Amino acid sequence: MTESRDNPFRRRPPKPKEPARDAQKRPDPRGNRKDFKVMDGPKRTFGKAPRRDRGDRDLAGKPGPRGVVRQNERGGGLRRLPKDMADLADGRVDRLRRPPKPGAPLEDERIGFVLAGVRNQDARAVYDARVAALRAANSRGDRAALGRGLCEAQRLTLWRARNVTDFAAFAESVVGIRSAEARELAQDAARAAKITLDALPPQVIALWLRIEAALSRTCPTATVSVNGMGDALEFELHIPGGDVGRTVEGFFDMGGAATGLRRFLRPA
Repeated sequence: MTESRDNPFRRRPPKPKEPARDAQKRPDPRGNRKDFKVMDGPKRTFGKAPRRDRGDRDLAGKPGPRGVVRQNERGGGLRRLPKDMADLADGRVDRLRRPPKPGAPLEDERIGFVLAGVRNQDARAVYDARVAALRAANSRGDRAALGRGLCEAQRLTLWRARNVTDFAAFAESVVGIRSAEARELAQDAARAAKITLDALPPQVIALWLRIEAALSRTCPTATVSVNGMGDALEFELHIPGGDVGRTVEGFFDMGGAATGLRRFLRPA
């Protein structure tokens, strides 16, 4: 039986096997172009962007010597974010942390205290004694003593011991003198003593009030003051020595009051 080309049942010849993938050669990108001419210069790769050597251009885009990476004068290039900003950008945290605030020099956990590190009873005792002295100086017209007392009251923030609003209210409602005149007298006294009217640090105020309150119980005529400014502060004590027994008791009470402040001080 003779096979015909139109016979659908004839045996077809087997398909030729395809060469392996690795054995296939890439087609020549030049094709059959005979006028293609390779130019002298860097190697060209068809189908891909030409690779640039890092040494050909610096980070600012300017040509530079091969193998040298330059930065522009303004410090161009990539910069790393701080650790907290990087965590926020990567989504590891939802918000930035606030920088920690410096702690107060006194740690007074009591409720309702008027001045940190001082018992309310001692603070009010010093307040009452100083207000009486200011009123007496005002009544007899002793402007020098009145100015020194107002200056110390402003440095001590004494009005807080009885919950008075501010220095102006303390001068007008408590001492009985106009606030403008009180500020002028206090400024003159501060200028004479070469100090400022700024409030003292809270630990200094606490020590001052503690010592004065302790001395007032045994030596009522003793006086306490603080001279100087900044880190050059100096305590000045005037204690009568006529009665040695009372003087010794005053020093003893003063030492106990001063050392009692240690439990409120924050370690440096």
